[in-house]
Amino acid sequence: MPIVDIKLVLRKDASPRPRLARAIADAVGAALHLPPGRVWVRVSAIAEQDYAENGTSEAETDTPVFVSVLHAVLPPQPALQTEASVLASTIAGVVGTGANLVHIEYAPPGKGRIAFGGILLE
Repeated sequence: MPIVDIKLVLRKDASPRPRLARAIADAVGAALHLPPGRVWVRVSAIAEQDYAENGTSEAETDTPVFVSVLHAVLPPQPALQTEASVLASTIAGVVGTGANLVHIEYAPPGKGRIAFGGILLE
């Protein structure tokens, strides 16, 4: 597992490309050397007017990609840093943006607080 939630800030009249979640899931699975069925990806969009950076205009702001990653157990810090770098470059490549615009947040570990099919992850 990880569960990867991606929020794209989209310019006016833009929409995520078809099957983007599948492309990201496959790319992340390959980059992290995970077997099939172990990476879950959800993609959603944030309209440009619903995103802002202080002191800037929409025209001068590059559109970021926000990523949240949930693991059952967080990897140790050095491995987490490596993973963050790999995820940023992998997701950027699929989405078509720079890795510097991919912002990753790691959620607290899911073990003991997430249930799959009603069964708590232990």
